[in-house]
Amino acid sequence: MRHLTPLVVLVLAASCSPAGQGASPLVPAAASSTSSDVRLRSGETSTFVPTGPQSFTPEARFKMRDRAVRQLWSSSIGRTDHRTTMLVRDGAVWIGTKRGPSGPAGVHVIDGRSGARRALLPAAAGDVVGIAMEGDRVYSSSAGPSGAGSGSGSASGSGEVAATTKGGAIVFRTAIGAAVMTPPTLVDADGDGTLEVAVGDATGKVTLLDGRTGKVRWSRVLGSATDGRREIGGGLAAADLDHDGKPEIVAGTDGGRLYALRAATGETAWQTSRASSLRAPPLVADVDADGHLEVVAGWADGDIAIFDGRNGKELWSALMEEDDGDSTGLLATPTPIPGGSMLVPTSRWGKEDAVVVLRANERAYRSRQGSVVASPVLGTLAQGATMTEAVVGTMQGDVVAFDAAGGISFLYRLDAPIEAPALIADIERNGLQELVVATRDGRLVALATHAPLPPLAGVARGASGHNDGVFPAIDLGWRLP
Repeated sequence: MRHLTPLVVLVLAASCSPAGQGASPLVPAAASSTSSDVRLRSGETSTFVPTGPQSFTPEARFKMRDRAVRQLWSSSIGRTDHRTTMLVRDGAVWIGTKRGPSGPAGVHVIDGRSGARRALLPAAAGDVVGIAMEGDRVYSSSAGPSGAGSGSGSASGSGEVAATTKGGAIVFRTAIGAAVMTPPTLVDADGDGTLEVAVGDATGKVTLLDGRTGKVRWSRVLGSATDGRREIGGGLAAADLDHDGKPEIVAGTDGGRLYALRAATGETAWQTSRASSLRAPPLVADVDADGHLEVVAGWADGDIAIFDGRNGKELWSALMEEDDGDSTGLLATPTPIPGGSMLVPTSRWGKEDAVVVLRANERAYRSRQGSVVASPVLGTLAQGATMTEAVVGTMQGDVVAFDAAGGISFLYRLDAPIEAPALIADIERNGLQELVVATRDGRLVALATHAPLPPLAGVARGASGHNDGVFPAIDLGWRLP
């Protein structure tokens, strides 16, 4: 057996998940020229429940790039982690950070062309968890004073949600009464055309605020008193899951419970659970292009499942394991890739951890990159490229890209761990896409990719800037019942 690294002791629950659960068959999608090599074979099903450990997972194949990725600039900011969110607006990168050796806590506004800091905006007091944006408004959430509740699951702390204008004028500050653990998620909860702000905290409470005034609309404690840890440690998601014209909010707890809540009232639409913690942010996507949204969730001890957004019915599940049967860990969001595969970064054993390309009933490829807690972003990363790649940063400081066929390419190496999801966007406004990466210790680095095509999912928590976790509406090659 391996020994857990300190990172995993901090962020993963120690309980073990049960064996994978059966689900309905997965029907192959029609073949295409870009994905036929990774389509399901005849007889494959959606159930990944081997009679014993999958004894061998092939290594991903390294591929050369026609043109090297090069650094454009580097800027000093505050500390970041796996919850950090960054966005591009007005030719600048906007990112919320914690206080660190390289810079202060707050919302840093970094010029996309030069890397110079345009502004440091006021934000929720203390260490900023993440940001969201809509129009002239910048929303931020915090765990409270530096260190309060951050990463520890402590319910103590005076977490806040704040809103400012892009110019730095404070619109409101609202105390939540506990360390806020999620970036703010923006959602029009009542259909009146204005956005509300949802956050989750260390006590297991989801709170919805008026986006104009900061007034609390409702709050709801999730889980049971017998759950032990209730903390909502991952991000939230928000979408109209059941097509009734009213959105739901998706949240997961450290007690392993996954909820879909009516955004207008906080009432439960549906819930499900597993034995280990939910720390990976949930993802909402129409993964089979049938016009209905699904919810993708990954639990700390390796359970991954896709649920019907309308009723919470499990449509597909997998149990991630090492080849020798040892359990693995998930902190990043399992992310579908066009071409019939799902990219699953793992984080439990340190240097022995891997990024896995998962198909319907097998681990198709593995690449040992060490622990990866950053959720993937998707895009084409070279001039003339047509295949979408998933980009992650690793705790060893590497930036790597994977495709659905098991190809991997090394993009760049930084000298510090990377926890925050990367960003793909045209930050220079030159018609080409750049890749922006934040290191844990407070460096923001822009890399030139020379790719002209806009990214499929250049922001890990949704292109709207609302942190709603909504994946682009595109056929990802999955066929669910």
